[in-house]
Amino acid sequence: MKKAKIIIPLTALAILITAGSAYALSPERKAEHKANKAEIKTALENNDYPAWQELMSNHPKALEKINEENFTKLVEAHDLMISGDKEGARAIMDKLGVGKMGMKFGKRVVNYEARIAIENNDYTAWQEAVVGRPIAEKVTEDDFAKMVEIHKLRASGDYEAAQALKKELRSSRK
Repeated sequence: MKKAKIIIPLTALAILITAGSAYALSPERKAEHKANKAEIKTALENNDYPAWQELMSNHPKALEKINEENFTKLVEAHDLMISGDKEGARAIMDKLGVGKMGMKFGKRVVNYEARIAIENNDYTAWQEAVVGRPIAEKVTEDDFAKMVEIHKLRASGDYEAAQALKKELRSSRK
């Protein structure tokens, strides 16, 4: 059950690899990674396997699981997750063999459902996504609002302001 809450669709894995590594890079490289993230999303939205495959060329594990024949299922899972059908997306991802793939991002396991909840400014969905994890007990609704703001700042390219707010958030939890 606990593992079920940590399921990360492969698409999110690719996006998060790109986004996660961007924080250790120069501003120029951060912009490049942000563009790659957008290109991956566009490839999924356009059901464009060749573009997705090229963008994922540095991620052989993803390419081992997803091929031209089953790419449409990955797109379907992505669409279901975006629309909020977590169970439907999980079922497809499990069939593809990627339902339990994840990655470390800092010291936490990143959860696609939690990320979508932050993007949608949906505290209730975020709570559901992180149930049973230590962070669930630590983050208040006010903290969540700051997390949403940090996400918006990063998305707009204002990494310094995002970092300052992140530091403020951390210090408020001590």
